[in-house]
Amino acid sequence: MLRLAIAIAILFASFGAGSGKGADCGVLGDCRAGAYSADGYNLAALAGVDPTGVKDSTAAINAAFSQVCSQTNAKVVVPAGATFKISSTIEISGCTGLLLDCESGAGHKGGFVWNGPPGGTVMEINRTGHSIFRGCQIYAGTANIGLNIDESPTGSTITTHNTFEHITVSQNSGAPNARFIGIDLASAGPGNVEQQIFRDILLYCGNTPNSGITATSNGIGFLIPDVAGPEPFHVVLSDFEIGNCSRGIDIHGADTELIEIEGGLTENDYTDLMIESGHLIEYRHVRSEGAVMPVVLSSGDQIIIDHAVFSGLPKGGTAISLPKNNATDLTVSYSEWDDEDPTQTVISRNISGHTVLLNNRYRPGCPDLSGFGAVIQLMSMDPPTMCDTYFNWGLSATPLRMGLPTKNPHVPGALWNNGGVVSVSSG
Repeated sequence: MLRLAIAIAILFASFGAGSGKGADCGVLGDCRAGAYSADGYNLAALAGVDPTGVKDSTAAINAAFSQVCSQTNAKVVVPAGATFKISSTIEISGCTGLLLDCESGAGHKGGFVWNGPPGGTVMEINRTGHSIFRGCQIYAGTANIGLNIDESPTGSTITTHNTFEHITVSQNSGAPNARFIGIDLASAGPGNVEQQIFRDILLYCGNTPNSGITATSNGIGFLIPDVAGPEPFHVVLSDFEIGNCSRGIDIHGADTELIEIEGGLTENDYTDLMIESGHLIEYRHVRSEGAVMPVVLSSGDQIIIDHAVFSGLPKGGTAISLPKNNATDLTVSYSEWDDEDPTQTVISRNISGHTVLLNNRYRPGCPDLSGFGAVIQLMSMDPPTMCDTYFNWGLSATPLRMGLPTKNPHVPGALWNNGGVVSVSSG
């Protein structure tokens, strides 16, 4: 009986190792040392994967994710410095609770390196929810898209509640690519791509800082495109750095709402923030350096720009541009213009919308608010003097100026009706 028991035990042990379904092999069935442990699947140690970046690893990595995503709450780790040569898109699809932990992180020369033909996408995350992607670097090279997050027409799960942190996407081919997109959010999906959180994100649209960058030459760092259906509700982009892009952040989706852009640095973009549609968008604690047209609001409404700094505008430049004069419900507060250049324009006219300017510091000089539609300016400064307090909320908002004298009373601080605009007398 003892010999029989030993023989059965050996048989089961051999079956587990050979079939790849033993307790130490995981769903991938790779029982080689280091491939699977309680810490998850080691992508660099799996069969067919070359972590030195010499041989192409695309097929092996895609096969691995296809099986890993068949289970919930799987973990895939990438050791520091591992480099994977990629010739076609890495597909991460249908996952729930996945943790992809690339220990390469910022400052390490590891990650996914595009070696395919010009165009294409390096990595796509599709119909995946409640997952975390951490520390990964994507060297896009001649690819058009570094990271695409979407919900393709087929499948039952939606793309929701994902977190991306310590991610770098770089267009490192050396030549400008007008079609480049660092992160493309919801470009095709028919259903919700929502609750996507991005923290500590580095996006570079080219290697040469501000070298002849135009409004279209260098592509886009972070894009929410104009596509019906995805409904990118509540997207957070924080603690980011974006550089050398024609458009650092481009919000274009009509169904886009509750976008929080919170805390970041931009450098040498042509435009840092372009809003072409969407509403309930907040842009806070961002420093702009070297942009030609830092903020362009072609459309959109209920937009807040708060605690922003604009530095290094060109002569005659405009910090906040409204080319169609129709961004409605725009608030700019507690922000600062660094350059003492009177040729610069603080904000272009918002004719048909509502504008509130609160406690800003305008070193180029106080903004010219004539020609604006409904506008309020309070407690804003052109160092070392205070800018005029200004109220004009349109013809329908008359109570503010009703009963005020129609001539300057020449009493410091007194309000008077200055041709339909509430002004403060300086005495």
